[in-house]
Amino acid sequence: MNLFDAGHCLRAQAFEALLDGALDFLLRRFEIIEGRVVPATKISFERAMSWYYYLDQRLQFPFLASCIAYRPISPLEIKDEVTVIGMAPESECEREIFVMIEWGRKGLGVPMSQLVGIKVDKETRQAIGDWHYWVKKGYEY
Repeated sequence: MNLFDAGHCLRAQAFEALLDGALDFLLRRFEIIEGRVVPATKISFERAMSWYYYLDQRLQFPFLASCIAYRPISPLEIKDEVTVIGMAPESECEREIFVMIEWGRKGLGVPMSQLVGIKVDKETRQAIGDWHYWVKKGYEY
């Protein structure tokens, strides 16, 4: 075996290990969502409330977040940084998850899918990632 073949073999092994790690990560995320968040919930209201309480228990408020997506229902622009201070009321999260941000005297509810945490703890990062995964896959309540 020449050096090129040895290098190619090592790169292939590293790539395979990377793929295995990514697959394990995605499987763990799927298992968390299916096992903890939406287990056997067939009614959309139950699924919405499962998500609501999953996120409410895991997000460590307040935290700094950055806007990553434009939404016509929100005043935030991409790259805006905001402080997330809590979950929006349950009644506002029956169709989509909203979080409250510091905004004026009362705060403002914005879609969670619009935000990504900045320097957040592991549990908050995982919960935000789980919600983004769910939304990107096109799943609904």
